[in-house]
Amino acid sequence: MHKSTPLPTVPPRNLISVQEAYMQTQILISSVELNLFTHIAQGHVTVAALATAIGCTERAARILVDAVAALGLIEKRGEQYLLTEESATYLVKDSPFYAGDAALLQGKMREIIGHLTEVILKGEPFARTNEPGEAEIFFPYLASLLFKPHYPVAKAVAAFLEIGQNRCGSRVLDVASGSGVWSIAIAERDPSVRVTAHDFPNIIQRVTKRFVEEHGLSQQYDFLAGDLNEVNFGEEHFDIIILGHILHSEGEMRSRHLLKKVNSALRSTGIVVVAEKLLDESLISPLSSALFAVNMLVNTQYGDAFTFSHISSWLRGAGFESIQTVVSPLTRSPIIVGIKSTQQEDTRYG
Repeated sequence: MHKSTPLPTVPPRNLISVQEAYMQTQILISSVELNLFTHIAQGHVTVAALATAIGCTERAARILVDAVAALGLIEKRGEQYLLTEESATYLVKDSPFYAGDAALLQGKMREIIGHLTEVILKGEPFARTNEPGEAEIFFPYLASLLFKPHYPVAKAVAAFLEIGQNRCGSRVLDVASGSGVWSIAIAERDPSVRVTAHDFPNIIQRVTKRFVEEHGLSQQYDFLAGDLNEVNFGEEHFDIIILGHILHSEGEMRSRHLLKKVNSALRSTGIVVVAEKLLDESLISPLSSALFAVNMLVNTQYGDAFTFSHISSWLRGAGFESIQTVVSPLTRSPIIVGIKSTQQEDTRYG
């Protein structure tokens, strides 16, 4: 008689949740592709109406919208499906903060992340999205779709810096500017601001200039093309330099070198603004930042996700004597501000 195996004492709830996460992502992607949230915003709030608007059977529409409601992206009230404040803000196409395209990007990223095992064993990334060549193919698309999600945070940073109030006529360098979202928010607050937008030539031509023109700011902008690791930013030329989600793709050594170059390019009491998706000191939270580190492993040679302590120590090593943070309810990670040549203590701003 065989001895029976004891039953497990813990159910595999977390395991099942992780296994099913890809289905949640696909449900969101399909909902965006089918304009589900926009259709609801236009008044198509029943299964029958949504089936007609989407062009599918009522069975398919019902299963989809019930799943989206289960995910908390819409509300089900009787026979009607209504937008939440979050989905109305970020998933309706005519919203000024529409971020649906970022969800579509996850479909592309899912194909790349499928090579994770291979990347770990070989010790080489599957892609090198921040290197010349690949960057000029990948980033025009990425930079364009991230403008709207980053724009309100960029405006909060510009307000914190008192652009157009106590700080006027600044010379600004936007490093690896992409859409120019961070400097556009600054230039809009002060017509006397002068911006130099730097990026790879193809990105400047296809993306940066387009967004600058759409915001009516062309007269305030100059453009500097080149690899950020090679281009010359000059000496003591700028009052503000922006590194908007740049350091994660460069890794520690390149980031330290870049920050030293940034410090040299800033005038006395100049400011560097660093936006990043930060990890806490445990390196495992928040989850989105831990997942982002895996994204960097697959897509870059040296990239990673970093903590506030990492970046603040690099800033001090580069010659920044005061580190401040800008906390916005629109982003999980604070924006880091390093100030050159001051004697102030570190401060935190909420």
